[in-house]
Amino acid sequence: MSAASAVRVDDPSADEPLVETARLAVGNAAGIPLRIDDALDELVGEPLSDDALESVAETVRADADPTDEMHADPEYKTEMAGEYAVRSLRTSYERACAGGN
Repeated sequence: MSAASAVRVDDPSADEPLVETARLAVGNAAGIPLRIDDALDELVGEPLSDDALESVAETVRADADPTDEMHADPEYKTEMAGEYAVRSLRTSYERACAGGN
């Protein structure tokens, strides 16, 4: 399982920078890597919040269709896909806020 994201904020020096753009892909959650563009639209124009991240995680879990394998069953992989998506977006937002646009 893997997740990769990119976040750009409007003003990294603001108290609560607003998300300008966000991208997310999750690997090994389906037969091909998942791009989660629709769920990210609600992040734009707002500071990143726990509620928004949970909404994205729900979308990821709904879109995930992982295969069963020796190391993890599909239910576990589905749950981890949502968790990895949240962690990746949070890290990208923190880096963007630190001036890493």
